[in-house]
Amino acid sequence: YLAGIFVWLDRRHWILGLILVTLPFRAWIGLAPRDFASTISVLLVVWNCDTGALLAGRICNKLKVRRLQVPEWIRKISPAKSIEGFVGGILGGTWTAVSWIPLVVEWARLETSPAFDNLWESQQSRFGLGVALSVLAIVGDLVESAVKRQSQSKDSGSILPGHGGILDRFDSSLLAILLYRALLGS
Repeated sequence: YLAGIFVWLDRRHWILGLILVTLPFRAWIGLAPRDFASTISVLLVVWNCDTGALLAGRICNKLKVRRLQVPEWIRKISPAKSIEGFVGGILGGTWTAVSWIPLVVEWARLETSPAFDNLWESQQSRFGLGVALSVLAIVGDLVESAVKRQSQSKDSGSILPGHGGILDRFDSSLLAILLYRALLGS
């Protein structure tokens, strides 16, 4: 049973889904064995962007904060998205890049490459990287949601019940890893 990304209903969506999955996963596979510090750093930024977005959206909703309107095209793709979540996601990912990454690398005594050191050396570069990776994490999530919506599939698989599938665990990293690999120069 192939759902979500690989639905044969429309060849264009299948090809788009294949590209959206293949290119980023090639980038991950090429990065992981050589630069574990980069792998951990990108995952932490992306995951904390997701967490920041979720927490900000839920807290603002619970406190009955007047929600800012998201553009119509975003509401059609993912009705639960909010501007507050977008801001919370960028703050969460950027905070991770600026504050956590240097601590994690030092604490875990991760071996770093010269390219990693160049990307993460200054607070300003970590800030810019955090913002860029966070924005792409949010866009990656929206792109994957759009593909699923177009293919009329709620989940991208059934291996992880209640989580929307394996791809839903990594959709936010799909575009972020491409930018990171380009900046890393590898």
